[in-house]
Amino acid sequence: MSPLRLVCLSVLLSAPLACASSGAGFSPIDDGGPPGTGGDATGNGSDGQASSSEGGGAGHDGGDSATSGEGGGDSGPSADGGTSDSSTSDGATADGASAADGASGSDAQGDGPSITSPFDISWCPGAQVTSQQILALFAPAATSATMGSVTLDAQQRQCQDQTGCQGWTPSTSLPLYDIQWTGNGFAFDNPTDVTVPASGTATCTVPGPQCTVTVGPVTSSIYPPYDSNFNWTVSPSLNGTQAQVGDWSPDPSGDYLEWGPTTTTSSCLFGTENGRIYGASGTYTEYEMVIYGQY
Repeated sequence: MSPLRLVCLSVLLSAPLACASSGAGFSPIDDGGPPGTGGDATGNGSDGQASSSEGGGAGHDGGDSATSGEGGGDSGPSADGGTSDSSTSDGATADGASAADGASGSDAQGDGPSITSPFDISWCPGAQVTSQQILALFAPAATSATMGSVTLDAQQRQCQDQTGCQGWTPSTSLPLYDIQWTGNGFAFDNPTDVTVPASGTATCTVPGPQCTVTVGPVTSSIYPPYDSNFNWTVSPSLNGTQAQVGDWSPDPSGDYLEWGPTTTTSSCLFGTENGRIYGASGTYTEYEMVIYGQY
């Protein structure tokens, strides 16, 4: 397997660098390909693991966070790409009202609506959507169809390698970095801060069917499953180039950050990824991105 096989879809890598194409009803996407392998120019080596977290919901009402992480918990994704602990969201709004679909609710202080985003895949239960269910969305003779609206959101927390992490708090931006293969490892460059929360759409096209989620410059294939391990493409894309949250990898010679838990069902979709940006003395900010929607 090559280090970063990217497949262009007409959208959870033969050439080391990303490629992009545009098809009817699609924004340019990067298939993502399998996790980067190997520390040499041939790309031989071990696959990277997904970095994921079951975080709490992050409220965006300008007040206190709607989440409570495990202060002093673990230090986020482990060196082998393991998961980081945090509280599980139940989709509650800032004033306690149920908002399982991430819809806005009234704020107790009356300062306007708030968005409470889920960060746990249990928010979207059900079996993987089938091609027949997707084709039922199309009008006769149509080549594209809208699956539904989606939301991109993020939360963050402050951590230190040895002393762990504080609780999750809402984030107003999400730092995404392009993934580039250098010949003997991965580099993460061209940082882009995406303002969150942001809205987008999930669309499908034929032949296929093939479905893509698009929120501003962020895209990902969400159907069909990439393989038995990835329901979505392996990682998101940013302006058509494969990307990840943050500029950290547990092993840049052979790993990059993949999507964590992802799913596309007949009524909802959900995908999340964690990443880090390091400071001094082993401190870092951990970000968790989520894309979700019901239809």
